Amino acid sequence: MGKILGWLILLVIIGYAGYIGIHFLKIRLDFSDIRDKAENMLSPTSPVRFNNIPQELMEHAKNRGIPLKKDSIKLFIDEWDGYKVLSFKYIDSLMLFNKKPIYFTYTFCETVPLRR
Repeated sequence: MGKILGWLILLVIIGYAGYIGIHFLKIRLDFSDIRDKAENMLSPTSPVRFNNIPQELMEHAKNRGIPLKKDSIKLFIDEWDGYKVLSFKYIDSLMLFNKKPIYFTYTFCETVPLRR
C-alpha cells in the first residue's frame, strides 16, 4: 500500500510539473510572438510607420489573446543622437495551486537609426 501511495504522489507531482511547464512555455511563446512582430515592424522594409507601432502591437496582441497593456509600450525619438527607441514590458502570471500567482516579466528594447 505504501509503494502505491508513493507512486501516486510521484505521478501527481510529475503531472503538475508538466502542467506548469506547458503554461510557462505558452507565456514564453506569447512574448516571443510579440517580440518577433515588433522586430518585423522595425525593419527597414516594413510599411508600418514608427508612430503606428503601438497600435499595431496592441492589435496583434488582441488578435492572439495576449495580455499586453498599452501603457507598457513606449516610443522615444532622440533627434539629437539620431535614434528611435521602441521598448515594451510584457507581464503575465501563472497560478500555483490556484492560490499563489507567479509573475513573469519580459522586456524588449530596440534602437534603430532615425534616418533609414
